[in-house]
Amino acid sequence: MNKNYLWIIFLCCTFSAYAQRDKADKLYNRLEYAAAIPFYNKAATKTAEPDLLLRLADCYYKINDMAMSEYWYRNALKMEEFKNPNDYFQYGKALKSNERFEDAKEIFSAYLKLKPEDAVGKMLYRSCDIIKNWPKDTSEFQVKRVAGINSEESDFCPVYYRKSLVFTSSRRTNFLDQSVSGWTGKSYQDIFLADINQTENKSGEIHPFSDIINSAGHDGPACFSADGKIIYFTRVSEAFEKSTKANDQMISRLKIYTSTLENEKWTKPISFIYNSDDYSIGHPSLSSDGKKLFFASDMADGLGGT
Repeated sequence: MNKNYLWIIFLCCTFSAYAQRDKADKLYNRLEYAAAIPFYNKAATKTAEPDLLLRLADCYYKINDMAMSEYWYRNALKMEEFKNPNDYFQYGKALKSNERFEDAKEIFSAYLKLKPEDAVGKMLYRSCDIIKNWPKDTSEFQVKRVAGINSEESDFCPVYYRKSLVFTSSRRTNFLDQSVSGWTGKSYQDIFLADINQTENKSGEIHPFSDIINSAGHDGPACFSADGKIIYFTRVSEAFEKSTKANDQMISRLKIYTSTLENEKWTKPISFIYNSDDYSIGHPSLSSDGKKLFFASDMADGLGGT
């Protein structure tokens, strides 16, 4: 074949890979990880650069596809040692999620060499040994699926409300609305209510909790006051651009909202006093006496870590 043709083919492949990478990076920077994956995959078939593979691994990690995340982290690590400790951290968690505990322990060890004082890293390293000793069968408890409530999508964070069960789900209810989250590639999460029969361990009718509470974005999880008249729930704000010293980046924050039941109707949700565009607040849990609200946040001076 003529060398000029080979050169033209090479340039076309290079340009195609660059175009795919450019599209993927723009989606990634907008936090649209599921949408970015196809473009990163196409770029990876033409050029396998370590930073590209790490982006792919991170995208799959963000959408909770730990098998594919592990695959791309493993291939990236074959090319060069990770410079960012967080890559070891997420790779270790992917391996642990896939029950490859010895491999995960090795990766967490590499992470701790870069961040030796990290308490969460130490805990995860130890857990790789502890988890192998957890009993797989026990007569002390039984775990059963609630018949009729689980879907093919994510269904989680159930709480009792009156004689029903309230939970968060990404199931689609309006089939005329085909909008999806660019982050997950799934429908936006809403809060649902299910009639529940605890004696027979099954659910009855399931429907959206409230049009006032559920928005066009992600809503849930939720909790309630003891009398059932106040709901506290997580809502994910729209992504917005935030300038830093390094660059401009898209940010999406979790925020807590409250609503009160008046004449059997929920009032317009009110933003929690500690909500901020500088950090996230979510997953509220109210004490039984209603005097304390516990929540997860990445604000400064918190306890633990996620």
